[in-house]
Formats: sequence, C-alpha cells, structure tokens
Amino acid sequence: MAKVRATLMERGDRGVITVASGERLVTPAKQQTISQNQLHSHLTDPAFTQRDDFPSGTVEAMLQLADPPYYTPCPNPFLREIVRQWQAARRAPVGAHPVGSLPDLPVGAKTDKRYTLHTYHSKLPASTLAHLIEHFCTPGDVVLDCFCGSGVTGVACAEVTARGKPVRAVLVDLSPAATFITYNYLFPVEPAQLEADGNALLAALAPLYSDLYCDERGAFDYTIYADVYTCAACGAAVTFWDGMVDRATMHLQATFRCTHCGTTLPKTNDARQMATWPDPLLQQPITQALQLPVARKYGRHLHQLTPGEQQQALAATLAWGAPLASQSPIPIIPWPDGANCSQPKRSHQISHLHHLFTPRNLTALSHLWQQAGAYTTHRQLRFAITAFMLKTGSRLHNIGFKQGNINLAGQLPNTYYLPNLSAERHIGKLFADKLKALTRFYATLDRPMAASTASEPAIVISTGSATALDLPDNSIDYCLTDPPFGGFVHYGELNFVWEAWLGVMANRAPEAIVYAQDGKDHDVYQELMRRAFAEIYRVLKPGKWLTLVFHNSNNQVWNSIQTALNQVGFVVADVRAATRGQGSYKQMTAAQALQSDLLMSAYKPTARTEQPTRLTEGSVEGVWAFIRTHLQQLPMPTGAEDQPQLVAERQRHLLFDRMVAYHIRQGMTVPLSVGDFYHDLQQHFPQRAGMYFLPEQAVDYDRQVDRDEFRH
Repeated sequence: MAKVRATLMERGDRGVITVASGERLVTPAKQQTISQNQLHSHLTDPAFTQRDDFPSGTVEAMLQLADPPYYTPCPNPFLREIVRQWQAARRAPVGAHPVGSLPDLPVGAKTDKRYTLHTYHSKLPASTLAHLIEHFCTPGDVVLDCFCGSGVTGVACAEVTARGKPVRAVLVDLSPAATFITYNYLFPVEPAQLEADGNALLAALAPLYSDLYCDERGAFDYTIYADVYTCAACGAAVTFWDGMVDRATMHLQATFRCTHCGTTLPKTNDARQMATWPDPLLQQPITQALQLPVARKYGRHLHQLTPGEQQQALAATLAWGAPLASQSPIPIIPWPDGANCSQPKRSHQISHLHHLFTPRNLTALSHLWQQAGAYTTHRQLRFAITAFMLKTGSRLHNIGFKQGNINLAGQLPNTYYLPNLSAERHIGKLFADKLKALTRFYATLDRPMAASTASEPAIVISTGSATALDLPDNSIDYCLTDPPFGGFVHYGELNFVWEAWLGVMANRAPEAIVYAQDGKDHDVYQELMRRAFAEIYRVLKPGKWLTLVFHNSNNQVWNSIQTALNQVGFVVADVRAATRGQGSYKQMTAAQALQSDLLMSAYKPTARTEQPTRLTEGSVEGVWAFIRTHLQQLPMPTGAEDQPQLVAERQRHLLFDRMVAYHIRQGMTVPLSVGDFYHDLQQHFPQRAGMYFLPEQAVDYDRQVDRDEFRH
C-alpha cells in the first residue's frame, strides 16, 4: 500500500479560531480549555440537550470523549462558526465545478491498512471516494458527509489533499461510536507517545494477564469453546468440536454425528444443553446454552482437552467472574431485541451485553478499558480496544478451517452471530497487535497539513442527525455520503456494544432505516431520507453536487431514494457502478444482494439554470429550456462508435422522468405526454447511440468517435 503522507489536522498547533462567543483563542492550550468550558455549558443547557438527535450519556462521559471545537460526541455547537470562517477564508473563486465525464473508479481493496484498522461495518475503500472528491472539488472546497460512519470520506479528503488539492471536511453521524472512530482516524497523536502509553498500560496489566491466560500447562494464546448437544437417540452429551470436526485432517465434516452411537444430530436450539451458574454483575443465577472449552493453543501446540480438563477449565474461567462486580467500566445493559440481536438470544439465551464475553476476557477488557483512561492518549487507546473488542475479543469470534489448520476468522461482519465454535483470545496480545497497527498508521501521516493554512484543522466532526444539520445555507461545496439504505445494515444495533462501553449512546429516533422493531416502514424511511436530502439541499451551494453510494437491491428502497431526491429539488445526472472488490458476508450469501455499488450523482440547480424554465413555466418551451440546461450538466460518454459508453441519464425515458419530476416539484403542469416528448426530443436535440446531446456536445462526441476509429 502506498503511504498517504497526509492528515487533515495538526494536533500540536491548532491556530486561531473565533467561536460563537466571539472569544479569540490564540494558543492550543487556551483554546482547548475554553472550548471544553463552552461545551460543558452547552451540555448543561436543557435547550441544547433536548434535541431529538441528542445522545444519552452523562456530561462527564461526553466531555471525556470530546476534543472541542473540532470533535464532539453530541451535536457540535462550534460547527456553524467553523464552516463560516472556512468559507470566509477561501482564496479560490467559488463557482460551479465543470463535471464532464465522471472518472473511472478504481476497484477498492479491503486489504488496505486504513480499511482494516477498524472493524466498522460496510465502508468503502478511501481510494474510491478520493477519485470522486478529486473530480468534483476545487482547492479550498468544503466536503460534507452527513452519514459519515467510520470517516472514510475524511480519509479520502486527506488523500486528495496529499495530492495537492487541499479540501476541508464536515463529518456528521447519528452514532457516537461512528464519530468516535472517525475522530481517531483523522486526529492522530504522536506515534511515539501512543506507543509509550500503550506499552506502559500493557506493563501495568502484565501480572493480571499472566494469571488470566495461564494454567497448569503454562501460558496459552487462546481457548476454543464448543456448543454441547444432547443426542436424542442415546442421551449422551456431544460437543460440536467432537461431533463435527475431523481432528485428523482439521476440517468440518459433512454431518454432525453423535460420537457415542453415530446418530446424525440436528443443530437446533432445543437440542443444545443448558447450564446454570451465578452472574456476579446481575447478582443472580443465569441459565444459558452450555459452551465447553475443548482445546487450547500453547505456543505452536494445540492441546485437546479431556472431559476432566474441560470441566476444570470451565470452572477456572467462571471463577474470573467473581471480581467483576467491582469493575465499573462494564456496561450492565439488557441485550436488545432486533434484526441482528435476536440470534444470540434465541440460540444461547444471552440476556445482557456482558454475556458476549467470557468472564476471563471480560475481566481483561474491563481492566484494560479502565486503566486506559488515565493516559493522555486515552481516546486512541480506547479506539484500539474497540477495533478488536467484538471481532476477536468476544464470544462472537468464529473459527474456521483452512488447509488443515484452524482459521481464527473472527466475528462475522455486520451481524451479532454467536457461533457453535468460538475462540477466547488473549486480550493483551490482541491489544498489543492493534496498538502496533495504529502506531504504524499514525506514522504514515505527515503533519501539519490543512486546507488553507498550516495551523488550522481542516476537519470538524459532529454527532447528530442528517435531518438537522447545524450549518449555514449554501455553505457546502460537495456532499459525498453513504446513507443507510432501507434495512440493509442496521447501524444502530451494530454500534450498540461500542456505544455502551463509551458511555454515550445514540438517540435512534431520527435514524433513517427500515426497521420493524422501531415501527419504521418504507414510508417512514422515505420521509426521513427526504428530510435529510432537504438539509443537504439547503446547505449545498447552487450548482454543486451530491454523490450517493447506493448498495441495496431492493427496488422499493431505490425508488424511495429517487423520490426523496426529486421532492427536495435535486436533479439526478448520473448513475454508475463501482465495484467494491471482495464482498461482505451478506453480499456473498444473500441471493438478491448487489455485487457492486451504485453511485448516483445529482446537482442543485442554480438560479440561472432555473430562470429559462420559470419564464415559460407550464409551457412546451419550458420543457425544452429545462432539458437544455439539464443536458449541460450531464457527463459526456467516451468510447468508440461500435461500443460507446452509455450515459443512462441521456436516454429519452430518463430525460422524460427528470422533466416530469421537475415540473411536479415546482407545482407546474406537465405540458407534454410521453409520446409527444419522445417525438419532439428528436427535433430539438441530436441523438447518438440512444443518447441525446446539445448540438455542440454532439460535435464533441463525433470528434471523439473519429479519434477512436483512427487509433483502431
């Protein structure tokens, strides 16, 4: 991977910024103190905290996460003034960026170190987004992503800036977990300081971890746990490890068989054995599906535990639960219902969040999390913990078998799935590996780098709803976002565990999603998306562009998106595919899932664009005035005459759709039927390969075809 020698902010010298109070902040230390005090004042103001997108959590928890004025785990009260000053400081002229043909987008690799640094769901590789930003933006532009997720748009802005085109980024998400992850991608600390703090933290925990991950045989790296089933034929207890894994070849057998009588066993929930043991956090007994430790890895050797050793190992790990009640960081929260949360409840009778972890690993995590808070790099240290907490630190850690070896695959993406076979990994080693990866990542980022000056951060992060952007009108130069599409990924559910540990949880009332558990159907989803697009339309400058990354094969969701865009005033100009590379778990297993993303670009009309149409509104002349201005915005195709690239938006049926949508949105009568429109379109505009052009565009297209034919 080529190193991206850039970042979007300078941590050591934040420069001068005028905040809403009018106070000048002239030194980094003074700025941080005053901003913290101002944020505290906002957090104790009921008028501020009663917004319907305001997260739940204590003032102390929010202040501990926040790094104001550029990042807050709640709606950012400094956002409006920061963006206003960014625009006031612009040196480049502000105007519509010529679109022309959109760039060919590279196939993004999911092996990119930035991509794999954290396990956040359903994110695009930054290299793909960087090409879009490069195309749509001019130097000094402000890019908005109001469904920012893990902040990949911000990383892409850093990449574009590193290439010599400085841009700024406004990143907003409803989830405090998402904006916390975004912050740590984009606001690095000195790698040496992070490494020193992380190593000191590990050294302080070394005695505890030596006790946790050691038995009479010595230190071990991980333990494999297996579900236990009861054979209906002979009544014997059979572990999934014994009945399903061929340990001579280390691969899964075709059928799950009883090791006592050979009967084929069903892998149903009612066949699982249950067990009851005390839960010190709940201070009461719990009954759950039994999982036994069946094997342990000591160095290079995997030791199969005998039945006696299994019982002894189980008793040892349960014993670590006794001290847990004194560990304050552990969130004791009932496990919710939901599309992704139902399986652990149904299969293993999980009732609370902390049951996702074995008592041993819960002890290790709680000490690690609590003591990380004492260091100056506490945000980055806890970011590293969240990066492995679920994927490899919990009971969700799935194992597989590859070429005769155990594959420590980790959590299945985008779901809470508690598998039949799971690995209990050494938390200290997982943290050490992630610390090294994060330190290396920060070391690839040169500082300072900013949009217009070397002392000013070029990024601001806010935690709130896309339906209530606290931004000035006409203040954004480009919006690039990957919003939730229907019920494809349930972000609120999937961020639940991280947010519980952070102590700040999203208010999911304005979450734009199709979600039966919250009573949100497609109509509710469409209305929430309409409100979000209306806000994007308001803050976007006239003539500027919105690009949506779309990955949902549900036609109803697709129609909801298009309808919502049309309702608020956007005019769709281009739709194309962008391959993601390796598919996610759901993409690989769902028959109807898209194997590539669709990118939809739309523009906000300018007054000049709309003026000819308004002068003749409701008339046939107004139709052709709109089509003329719309064709000016559409990308030009490339390719030879025998195999031209199709720009779908130049086809007659889509031109008719855009014209009708525009007239309806403006409250004007549509003066032409589809048949008359098709007939007259040929009289007004030249047609090439099923696409329509302005006369001068047709000339350019013909020249391109001639050049291609000459080359061939």
